[in-house]
Amino acid sequence: MNGECWRRAYRFSSRWEAGKMEPGAESLLTLRGRGLEMEGGVSLERLGPEKAAAALRGELGPELELDDVPVRCAMVLYDTAVGMGGEYARLMALQALGLPSGRRGEEALQKALRLCNDARTASAMCHLRRARYCELVNHHPFLRARLRGWLRRVDALEEAVR
Repeated sequence: MNGECWRRAYRFSSRWEAGKMEPGAESLLTLRGRGLEMEGGVSLERLGPEKAAAALRGELGPELELDDVPVRCAMVLYDTAVGMGGEYARLMALQALGLPSGRRGEEALQKALRLCNDARTASAMCHLRRARYCELVNHHPFLRARLRGWLRRVDALEEAVR
């Protein structure tokens, strides 16, 4: 991702996180301590694009460097890490690319992302993210009120990366 791509990803995610796009579509970060199987996310509150990029790099870890990932996939991974955490973003990418989870998959992830069909892989990751939100709501019915907002956020993300 070049500087403009990082700023674009930041603008997209921060509008949703601030509730400007749709109330209830913010990240799981706001729901910590409610018995979720998966917690995570990066708070964009009071961060500019550069600090957000640094936070996301730390959240995604050395296994996933967005600077070397095609633009569409990088934006999906960025917003997923903001909303669902870096661990889930990596697992989602592994699954979308058909790689095994674990050390061998993590080692191959960066190369596979560099060589993938950007549009198809980004779309596959969006589908996996939708499925994860539905799974979370099935396990935690108190999240049902947020599902529509989360799905609209993924729809908007998929539209933004077309």
